[in-house]
Amino acid sequence: MRIAACADLHLDRIPSFMDGFDQASGHYAIDELTEYLINNNYDVLLLCGDVMDREESWYSCYGPLVSNLSRLKKAGINVIGVAGNHDANVFSQIAKSDSDKLTILGRHGEWEYEDYNGIRFVGWSFSDSWEKSDPMKSYPVKFGETSMPVIGLLHCDVNDSPVSSKYAGVLTRELEESNVKIWMLGHIHAPNSNGKIHYCGSPYPLDRSETGFHGMWSFEVVDGVVSCPEFIHLSSTVYYSCNVDITGVKDEEEFQSRILKSCQETADRISSEAKIPLKRLIFELVLSGDLASELDMEALLHSGDGILNYSFEKDEVSISISNVKDETQLALDLNDLARKPGPIGALARTLLCPSQEVLDKMIMKLGQMKTIQAFSSMSYCTEDAEKYLKAAGKKLLHQMLEQEAKR
Repeated sequence: MRIAACADLHLDRIPSFMDGFDQASGHYAIDELTEYLINNNYDVLLLCGDVMDREESWYSCYGPLVSNLSRLKKAGINVIGVAGNHDANVFSQIAKSDSDKLTILGRHGEWEYEDYNGIRFVGWSFSDSWEKSDPMKSYPVKFGETSMPVIGLLHCDVNDSPVSSKYAGVLTRELEESNVKIWMLGHIHAPNSNGKIHYCGSPYPLDRSETGFHGMWSFEVVDGVVSCPEFIHLSSTVYYSCNVDITGVKDEEEFQSRILKSCQETADRISSEAKIPLKRLIFELVLSGDLASELDMEALLHSGDGILNYSFEKDEVSISISNVKDETQLALDLNDLARKPGPIGALARTLLCPSQEVLDKMIMKLGQMKTIQAFSSMSYCTEDAEKYLKAAGKKLLHQMLEQEAKR
């Protein structure tokens, strides 16, 4: 049995930053999803809520949704789902009118299960737009007491304080300790995996904050054994942060050249990591580093027709900029500051010529970061220590100068 899990299509919503780009909508996404499932011989599609964006979307969404459900049924693909907070009533309504194409579990806020080809699917659905109670508190343990592998479907907010959520708050340990083999979840729009808990994410980016790849989870059940889910990248549109260090830039021409180079390099990296050909890359530019004192950032960003109108095509991928974050700081003249008396001058002199003792202490501090898993495989040398020391030191100098100016 080959199974796909998807959520948060939000049919009828087109992200404003996409400028009407039709390949970044829920309608396009469900067409692409259906095509992929049929072409790759899937047996089951799990829909984990918020398939529709709002109750008022009925007329604009019914046709495209049922058309795809019909195609899936004709291909022998069984569709099982749960309702989320956005489609609590309308999704269940479609399940009633087209029950031969779609099975909704847990309507009216009560857990249900469906046995299909030796697999048990358990699920709970929203019955309204808000749900302050924890659905796992009412999960029937007996549903999991079977020789069949049990797959859970839920649209919920997994966090450590479920009582603070209006969207079916659930504790991580409740899912981990349940007798369900794996959980497929909706509500969070970024795909994520933690143990047997898998957030599907949305199949396309809905907001500027939803960077990275979007798609669905895929897994198989063979002789009662559930494989480890694999994330399948489906969206040909990717929103991503592009970091541009402008340290050393002396004029507008060099500024533009640095941005183009960073965009091209980031585009190449993302395209190489993508599992499918990309059609559109939308960048949030994050400008960092030291801004030369003779440059005006506002003037640089608005020169010509403005940086937000900057777009180009590379290897048949359309690349554009949606917004800019300015995290730069004014360049410091360390030689000038080093002549000052007191702590500011002392720090500037240290940054200009750090002693080996200072660098050794920095290497030791960096080494202590290895206890953090994300840094465990890193090693540091004198060059790294000097780089981190200067970055931290310049930040501190800016703060000290600001305090001095207020006196």
